Amino acid sequence: MLSQENYMELFRRSICVGRRIKIVARANLERIGYTWPEFDTLRSIRDDGAVQLSDLSKKLERQKSNQVPIINSFEEKGFINRKRDPDDRRVIWITLTEKGKEEKKRLIEFQRSFIINFLCGLDEDFVKGFIKDLDEMNKYLDRMDENGQI
Repeated sequence: MLSQENYMELFRRSICVGRRIKIVARANLERIGYTWPEFDTLRSIRDDGAVQLSDLSKKLERQKSNQVPIINSFEEKGFINRKRDPDDRRVIWITLTEKGKEEKKRLIEFQRSFIINFLCGLDEDFVKGFIKDLDEMNKYLDRMDENGQI
């Protein structure tokens, strides 16, 4: 049986690796003038329909007030259209323009290429095993409630 310290070390190292990868990914996006929240937002807007700003904020786990400047910037760049719901003026619908769809595709491919180049030095067996281990961890986490109880 593992000690409590082993579990704590697993937790600490998981957080550390995730944080380090995100730092590198953010720096990569900044090279082309994007922040992580901007990338995350553009990537999360559906290509084939409208999304409510409030739903987008919930999906991204961000306050609506933090999303508004990003949406404003995307609207100024011609990436999105914003429309108020005629039945409920509080509801804002967002759709990608063709320019926005092209930029989203470009950004996703840029980030995909970066990730592949960033991780390609890892051993193939390690990567396959790590993916399997992460799947097991996700299955374990799926059994938990929001309070961390199984």
